[in-house]
Formats: sequence, structure tokens, C-alpha cells
Amino acid sequence: MGFDRARYGKRYASGGTARAAGAGAAYRMAGKTGTAQVFGLAGGTYNAGRLAKRLRDHALFVGFAPVDDPKIAVAVIVENASGGGGSVAAPIARKVMDAYLLKKYGNEEEVEGEAIVPEAVPEEEEVHD
Repeated sequence: MGFDRARYGKRYASGGTARAAGAGAAYRMAGKTGTAQVFGLAGGTYNAGRLAKRLRDHALFVGFAPVDDPKIAVAVIVENASGGGGSVAAPIARKVMDAYLLKKYGNEEEVEGEAIVPEAVPEEEEVHD
């Protein structure tokens, strides 16, 4: 599949797991989410809330913007995430794209109280089966 066809398909797709991350943007973004499995399940059902944090899947997002004239490409990997690429990694990519394309995070006055990269999440109590 050529780049133009991939770009066309992602731009005009009606759904997608990362569509919420691009909602309301002043530009069109395209990308692909993914999940990297940390360990294999032996016939069980994956439930991140019941796993030790170190065993949770990694959330992935790779994208570019603007769709019609790309200026930036971003790849985000969130290790041992509490959600998938669309809910965890894509919003981080959106903030990076906003910073670059819109100069949204140009100085401390503009970002007061908001960080491009989310603050560290406190360790959760691990549940072991």
C-alpha cells in the first residue's frame, strides 16, 4: 500500500481507537494505535487491573500531522500502561503535535499548570493471582 493510500484511508476513516485524541484539533492528524504484550496468557482473560504493573501491556501510537502536508511524525510508547494506545499514548502524541504545530507550549506562562508529558502516576497496589 502506498503512502498516499494509507494517508487517505486514515484521514477519511469514520472510526478508530485514537479518534478522540484528534477531536477538536486545528489540524487533521492520522495515526495507528497498538499494544505490545508483555507476557502471554495461558488461556486466561487479560485484566490490567488484576495484574502486577510490570506485567501490563505497553500502549503504542504512531502518527503524523497535518494529514495534507505532514510537518511532524510522532511515536509514543507508554510502558506498562493502564489502557490501550488510543486512550493512553495517542493523547500524549496530540500534546506533542500541538506543541510543535501550534506553538501551544511556547513558554512557562502559556503552560502554567499543564505539562506536555503527564506527571508520573503513583504506583498502584499490585494484585497477584
